[in-house]
Amino acid sequence: MSLLRKIARKIFLKKRNFPRWIIERKIFPHIKSKKILIVGVAPYTSEYYRILKTNDITSIDINPYIKEFGAKKHIIGDISRMKLDEKFDFIFMIGILNYGLDYNEDAERALKNCHDLLNKEGVLILTWSPKIENHNKINPRRLKNFKLFQTVEWFGLGSGNNMGGAVFEFLMRKSFN
Repeated sequence: MSLLRKIARKIFLKKRNFPRWIIERKIFPHIKSKKILIVGVAPYTSEYYRILKTNDITSIDINPYIKEFGAKKHIIGDISRMKLDEKFDFIFMIGILNYGLDYNEDAERALKNCHDLLNKEGVLILTWSPKIENHNKINPRRLKNFKLFQTVEWFGLGSGNNMGGAVFEFLMRKSFN
């Protein structure tokens, strides 16, 4: 990526897409040598793999036509219906609730799967948009499987805070014996 493109992208993210700026500039720099699952891919996620290059990354998306934007290890499937044999340190569900996971039952299953896929002290980072008219059917805090996690602070970023139109949830897996 050219220097001019990097500068333009940084300005665009900060001014136009603050939630993605938070992800790329405030969250990703703290993640090194971890096993990561990214749920949902889009053209902008192809930049994530460059930023997270010191990590072992897997991506998953239900749409087979956008796999080119996924990680080298990409799975075509639905996080609410798939079982994987791997464990992850971090799972990112960025903008998936109400944009792919549109029903409470699917979101419940997705949260349960994420809990099962996380290592003992694994973290689920998800975002959701609370104020988009006629589109927000799911508030993750009202789902029963939200209780499988405990909210945590991430380097000064608190869980449940609205940052630029997206609510960030930093959720550590609870262990049940």
